[in-house]
Amino acid sequence: MDSVTQLAVGALIGEKTLGRQIGNKAILWGALIGTLPDLDVLLEPFFDPVENLFVHRGFSHSLLFSLIISPLLGMLLRYIYPGQQPSFHKWSLYALWILLGAVSIDYLTTYGASIFWPFSDWRIEISSMAIVDVFFTLPVLAGVIIILFKSKQSVSRKRITHVVFYFALIYLLLSGVHKIYQHRFFINTLESNNRSFTKIRTQPLPLTNFLWMGLAKTDGGYWLGFHSLFSGQKPSFSYIPANNELIEPYMSDKKVKRLLGFTKNYYTVVLEDSTLLVNDLRFGKLPTRDSSGYVFSFEVEPKGHNLQINQRNPEVSFKKGEFRKYLQMTFGNIP
Repeated sequence: MDSVTQLAVGALIGEKTLGRQIGNKAILWGALIGTLPDLDVLLEPFFDPVENLFVHRGFSHSLLFSLIISPLLGMLLRYIYPGQQPSFHKWSLYALWILLGAVSIDYLTTYGASIFWPFSDWRIEISSMAIVDVFFTLPVLAGVIIILFKSKQSVSRKRITHVVFYFALIYLLLSGVHKIYQHRFFINTLESNNRSFTKIRTQPLPLTNFLWMGLAKTDGGYWLGFHSLFSGQKPSFSYIPANNELIEPYMSDKKVKRLLGFTKNYYTVVLEDSTLLVNDLRFGKLPTRDSSGYVFSFEVEPKGHNLQINQRNPEVSFKKGEFRKYLQMTFGNIP
């Protein structure tokens, strides 16, 4: 998820693990360790745009990384606080729980993470949580800030920690239940409208767990629809052609194969002037726009005997009037 969420979750797990023993140091170090996996973005200049897709939330989000880094962090923290408790063993477990908690949340998003690196770059992407969910992040962050001002041995600090921790846990579990409900809802709607499809994926759109996107794959394209938890109406679907024939001449290229593999074969191809655009439909576009605005879009251009693939800057900012419309859709007013 976003860095603020990782920070808040890391701080919360740190407090839950060692807060009673070391006080606010557990929160502060937890926040730092929780954001550590996402520092893989610093490696972007060393890789091409396609490989960057696999580097981000790749090795740093694997189980192996957490197992290797945890004792190293334990050694570092023991060195910083010599002669004091906790022990090296407790510091290492502390770091391990924080890292596992931080990366596990990324497994719930659409981008996912490479749990089995270096043996495989296959990603877990449950798609039950949006990359940014303010209804999850803000309460957790507020709770952590309140805890900072409580004595480490106080009853109120312990109670607040329990409340915030179980709020986060229950929210994540309910998002999974909501995923099952929305997935079934989209399937039933497609079938009742006689829309044939071969595969379907569902996921929440940014900011909440209330507004969902359904993307159903057909032989030649996709049915795309949106549904809010607060909407009493069934979603209407628009059709997006895949245009596979446009990318067919380049299918033998390793970079193209790699790119299409990243999209899990949920992509559409558009010819814009003389440039091919490959749009990753899993991340969609702002539903307030009829066209364009895809979050993940890649330009594919022949350069001599090679292909050059570059990622376009993601269009994730709201234009005038779009945010209000987006909020209306989130809370049930879907056109």
